[in-house]
Amino acid sequence: GLFLQSIKFLISFLLLLFGCEKLPVKSFDNPLDVVESKLIGVSLPALVFFPDSVSIKTGETISLGVYAMEVNELSGAHIQINYERQKINISSVISGELLKSTTEPFFNYNNDTLAGILDIYTTSYVLDSLQTGSKTGSLANIEIRANVPGKIIIQYTDSTEFVDQNDNPIIIKSKLPGVIDVSKSQ
Repeated sequence: GLFLQSIKFLISFLLLLFGCEKLPVKSFDNPLDVVESKLIGVSLPALVFFPDSVSIKTGETISLGVYAMEVNELSGAHIQINYERQKINISSVISGELLKSTTEPFFNYNNDTLAGILDIYTTSYVLDSLQTGSKTGSLANIEIRANVPGKIIIQYTDSTEFVDQNDNPIIIKSKLPGVIDVSKSQ
């Protein structure tokens, strides 16, 4: 989009030095398990929440990770998340680990609480001619507070986009929703 193009205009070389973040595989229901994801029909590269399903009580806060899976040459992202604003509050949004290297990535977000839309923008500033391979890791971490009981779905919108260092779009084949199952606090 325009935002990423303006960043590109300001920085002549937007290349990315990837960290080698390997995620622990705890069980077969881990949404970050690439082998398991392929077995259940998830096309990669993908954008998922981690954990992808969580149970909490009203008034409690949960931290959800925004995870890119098996993305080649990711340099920037605009992530748009639609949520049920009357049911949850987003208390904080912080940068994830995937685009971090010797310098912190650009990171900004806008939370439209009236529409229930969270926009996250992140871009790597690092120059690296040896950028290869696909990576999996967190782009952001979101603190969510549950206000009312029930099943709450949060999902990535069609406005979500990934780009490489030349501002070329990277196809995201799967955008999986997250489920927050909220029960009444005693």
